[in-house]
Amino acid sequence: MAPKQHRNAADATKLSTFMISAPQVATNKSETAVIAALKNVYFSAKQNLPSSVVPALNDLCIRQGVSQLSDLKVDSHTTYEHNTSIGEFQDCLADVPREDLLVKVKQSGKFSLMFDESTDISVHQNLISYIRVLETNDFGTVEPHTYFLGINQLNRANSESIFGKVLEMLGKKGIDISNLCGVSTDGAAVMVGNKSGVVTRLKNHVPGVLANHCIAHRLALSCSTGADTFPIWSSSRRF
Repeated sequence: MAPKQHRNAADATKLSTFMISAPQVATNKSETAVIAALKNVYFSAKQNLPSSVVPALNDLCIRQGVSQLSDLKVDSHTTYEHNTSIGEFQDCLADVPREDLLVKVKQSGKFSLMFDESTDISVHQNLISYIRVLETNDFGTVEPHTYFLGINQLNRANSESIFGKVLEMLGKKGIDISNLCGVSTDGAAVMVGNKSGVVTRLKNHVPGVLANHCIAHRLALSCSTGADTFPIWSSSRRF
């Protein structure tokens, strides 16, 4: 075979090898960049920082020599640092403890709920929920543990909407509501009303559910009521 043919064959082999390895190299770089970005998203969430700080945190890391984050920016229009991308990263991270929690709920069998309505800075009404399950420790002792279950936006903060959101949330997570044994609320009429309150609706759905008035809310109510018995405090509150 002529030298030129040898060179052509060698070049073809190199090109073929490059075409096979190039996608894998690009995939590895993208994977490394995404892992680094996930760490920054996780850090911001743990430190209660807003999602808007993540791009600046990524840029700081790049300036400090974390070069793999540079591969996160595909082009000037695709950087995976938009609020939507950061939200997707947060959802992926949340899947890990969420799956672990569902295992604990199934192992516990019975569970109780704590929930309250709240309004965020965008004036959207939300339902914040916690779940309480029983776990067996290394010594064989069964102990109750409380975990964050989720935040769900409400169309209206009435009993029907809250009750529907509770059923929807449990259904999406695959949690059988028939295993509900207790519920704790702030004691407001929308929650404990004897005709159509959320607790009343739950009791109609799952007979035997025990209802409890949240101790933190009872403490707040007792403090505000007790302050009225002191003239100096009650008068200052009017100004």
